[in-house]
Amino acid sequence: MVRWWRDPALRPKGFGGLIVSTAMEIGDPRVKLMKKVPPAALAEEPNTVALARTSTTGAINLAAHFGAARIVLLGVDGKPATDGTRHCHRIKWPWPLKPGCFDQQAAEYQAIAPSAARLGVQIVNANPDSAIDVWPKKPFAECL
Repeated sequence: MVRWWRDPALRPKGFGGLIVSTAMEIGDPRVKLMKKVPPAALAEEPNTVALARTSTTGAINLAAHFGAARIVLLGVDGKPATDGTRHCHRIKWPWPLKPGCFDQQAAEYQAIAPSAARLGVQIVNANPDSAIDVWPKKPFAECL
């Protein structure tokens, strides 16, 4: 999806770092495009990321490509907030919540977990209240 690119409110102001996307319709030379493959495992080809229902999987894959040995997940709740809101941008999400979407995300994490371990990438979920139980959970302060 390219909504994040088309809507300047979703992009950090003045960011000069690496921007990576699988949205092939972005034609901006500042954006490194990567091929997206189904997340049966983390993609090992350097120009490819495993991704389907959650960009977190792609981010994990990208961090593994960059040589990360430990990844601390922030904001991976796997469920809506108690007040029913969702998504971290604090911008009204224009699409309705699809039934089963969080289950699909959880299945995606489950699918990539063995390959992350095989590649020597330790993953910790820094949200003890998360519905995602694929990786150990620790409070953020303990992850520092």
